[in-house]
Amino acid sequence: MGSQWCRRCVHPGRTGGDGQTHRAADRVPAVESDVRGRVHGPAGVRMDQGQVRVRERQSVPARRVHGAEYHISQCNNMFIFPGVGLAASIIQATRVMDGMLYSAARALSQCLSAQEIANGQVFASVENIRDVSLKVATAVCETAIEEGVAGFQPELYHGATLENFVASKMYFPSYHALVE
Repeated sequence: MGSQWCRRCVHPGRTGGDGQTHRAADRVPAVESDVRGRVHGPAGVRMDQGQVRVRERQSVPARRVHGAEYHISQCNNMFIFPGVGLAASIIQATRVMDGMLYSAARALSQCLSAQEIANGQVFASVENIRDVSLKVATAVCETAIEEGVAGFQPELYHGATLENFVASKMYFPSYHALVE
């Protein structure tokens, strides 16, 4: 199965990780050795040709190998579940359906900028997490309404969009100094 996927996919992925996020930095040398030319998998995909996209569960700095910079994307549930949770709560979803999760994944994939795609990133930069959560939540709300599991459907007035409504429900933390 994996070799078929590698043959048919222009940019096969490689996920580092054993669930131990504190060891991600220790795995970077292994990723670098892959990038330096070790054949990856039975399909003969070579990382030194810039084909394989690498992702980790925590933030790992970009690496420069043979003059090319390789970005290692952060891959964990922080890109999907905050938006799904926000959507489910504000739309009062009676269930979270597979279609809602699929639309969340599609929305996430559309959050990559042209530069992030050129860098070979798998996901948007963590710095854009609030924007990503907004896009994901909006897509999930739309799907919940379409699939008939929304207990609440917002009434949109004066050219407002569903995204405007979702944005108005987002929490913005504000921390007050306890000691001056």
